[in-house]
Amino acid sequence: MSRHRLTPARRDEIIGLAEEVAETHCPGQFIDPIHILHTKQITYSFNYYGNGFDGMLEHRRGRFHMFCNLDRVQNSTSPRARFTQGHELGHFFIDEHRNALLHGVPPHYSIADQADPERTVEEEADLFASHFLMPPKRFAAAFKSQPQGLAGIVATSKLFSVSCLSAAIRVLRHTNESLALVHWRNDKPPWAEVNRGFTTMGLVHLQKRADRLPPDCATSLAMADNPTVYCNARSSVSLASSWFVGIHHGSALDIMVHEEALRLGRYGVITIIRPFKQ
Repeated sequence: MSRHRLTPARRDEIIGLAEEVAETHCPGQFIDPIHILHTKQITYSFNYYGNGFDGMLEHRRGRFHMFCNLDRVQNSTSPRARFTQGHELGHFFIDEHRNALLHGVPPHYSIADQADPERTVEEEADLFASHFLMPPKRFAAAFKSQPQGLAGIVATSKLFSVSCLSAAIRVLRHTNESLALVHWRNDKPPWAEVNRGFTTMGLVHLQKRADRLPPDCATSLAMADNPTVYCNARSSVSLASSWFVGIHHGSALDIMVHEEALRLGRYGVITIIRPFKQ
């Protein structure tokens, strides 16, 4: 998913809307998408629909209905299910999305973490879901009390009942610390992002070829873990030249980095890279 297609003003508009919805319907409480579905009289179905989509919002006979696919989200309260529900609520609360459905535009399938960057509506719904489930003010307050790195990301994901990947993306974009993230997906090329802390240092483009990584690094070891379950996090110290394209071994930019990796069961592996501090 690219976050650069939306203008800053549009991003701020959707983030503000997401936080407003969260604080209006769940003020100071755990964010409960199902409660909001009931409040807005949106009916819903949790059922087994195959492997084609996570969720869908449909308008038919004057009512909205949300489908959530248990073949992909495991159960109705899993982090992936909650993100799917938040995504579909985004289609409801974002005026342009809701009005399109009201005027007969066909509903479309959504898949968490795999939005088509050519479909701005999907990017907007993902943005809404992230900031609805992790409202900015609450997230900022919670993040201050967490340790750095993967431990803080895991703790944050549990606090808000979201996936580690969703929490990692929010941390990456919120923190002032230099941070890079790679999501090694089982069924698609890896997704990667480097935040401004690294890019201002000249470390811009991440290595996305797993076969070019050191065999004993945290990521290589996590990839060898059982692909069907969540495993313990791996940690190692690497060189920037192992991770950033165009950085030559032994050069001034070939700094030591702290690498952490976690197997997310069938959802692949995430890697967190940050400067190594002795």
